[in-house]
Amino acid sequence: TGQEGQVRFNLLFQKFIDVFALADYPLVMILDDLQWADSSTMSLLQQILISQKNPNLLIFGTFRDNEVDENHPLTKLIEKLHPLGLVRNISLKPLEFDSVNQLICDTLHSTKEQTQSLAELVFEKTQGNPFFVNQFMQILYREQLVSFDEKKLVWRWDLESIKKLDITDNIVDLLLIKINKLPQQVKRVLSIGALFGSNFGLKEVAVVANLTYGETHEALLLSVTEGLIKLVSGKHYVCDEDDSYAFIHDRIQQAVGTMIQSEQKPLLRLEIGRILLKCTAEADIDKKLFDIVSQFNSGADLITNDEEKVMVSRFNYQASKRALGSAAAKFAVEYAKAGIEILPANSWECNYDLMFDLHYLYAEC
Repeated sequence: TGQEGQVRFNLLFQKFIDVFALADYPLVMILDDLQWADSSTMSLLQQILISQKNPNLLIFGTFRDNEVDENHPLTKLIEKLHPLGLVRNISLKPLEFDSVNQLICDTLHSTKEQTQSLAELVFEKTQGNPFFVNQFMQILYREQLVSFDEKKLVWRWDLESIKKLDITDNIVDLLLIKINKLPQQVKRVLSIGALFGSNFGLKEVAVVANLTYGETHEALLLSVTEGLIKLVSGKHYVCDEDDSYAFIHDRIQQAVGTMIQSEQKPLLRLEIGRILLKCTAEADIDKKLFDIVSQFNSGADLITNDEEKVMVSRFNYQASKRALGSAAAKFAVEYAKAGIEILPANSWECNYDLMFDLHYLYAEC
């Protein structure tokens, strides 16, 4: 069953950790964005920390406390670990005003007294969020409200104009101000990339956007220059269809994603699923299975061809089995359910084996 598989996986992972966490070579693990972790991940962490108690293992976990409530699996795990002395909370507060002022005066090669008024405005808007401060300053520079005087070789800023500038204190809205300054084609390429996820490939985005590889590369290169995405594989100034990119920050991906109307997303994601499948060699489908299934499932209601429905259902069956084998029972259930729901109404007659396998797998999860 799914629960038995979870137990086996947890035990196996503990043995795996023991191989590396040695007295002479301690192991440090950093787990980022735990606010997105599911109950299976929390169960594994609990097993490692409570049952194993390996003195040669140190785990750092980061999360946004404003996205974790009292019912979150992470909160419950921390409550269990505290009495055992196995966890220590380190709260990273926003930057204090003096730190923001120091950051700005260092950036503008000025004194803290000179940047005091500017820092007060920046701090008021950003509340000391480092990422927010950085983006805010970039917008002021692009709007020429902070500029470099080449004659006197000093930085200058227009406080009155900055005060009048209608800039929200919401990070996503602030990023949209920056993104909306980009050419339309660049914005479209970025928004399509956001539908692929935090990482995306040049080739797939070009096909969905109906652009040449060269046009897509040019748009992505500008986005890299603007500090919105980074090149994961490839060369900056050489166009290669196999180039891959990633968003610098999930807030940027979130902001870019809002530029596509919600009613358009299912159709676009269905198209992305079809393109991913077409662009992926048969031998590599297993590697991209979850990406392909995720895109198809998002546009499943728009699939009208029965053969395509059966194909997507088979992909969901494979994804469910893979998830169950990795002790991710929650996702295994979701894939099995999606596979059942997408099949044509007469599938008990026409696709009996697949229908039976999906129901059996669903019950097993």
